[in-house]
Amino acid sequence: MLTKWLRRAVEQGQISNNWDGEFPRNIWAKEDGVVYEARVVNRCNGGYKGWPLEDFEVPEELL
Repeated sequence: MLTKWLRRAVEQGQISNNWDGEFPRNIWAKEDGVVYEARVVNRCNGGYKGWPLEDFEVPEELL
């Protein structure tokens, strides 16, 4: 399910302008009214770690 969220977010352009190797440093996904941020933690294989954001942490373009 998480991979699906990440793929959809990338397709929708919900990624940061900063890259870590071949991967966007941050990806944001909105599911069921909650915005999650994923941050690349392994630039060799594209591993991400993610967590839900508080409303004040959500990038404006995702509101």
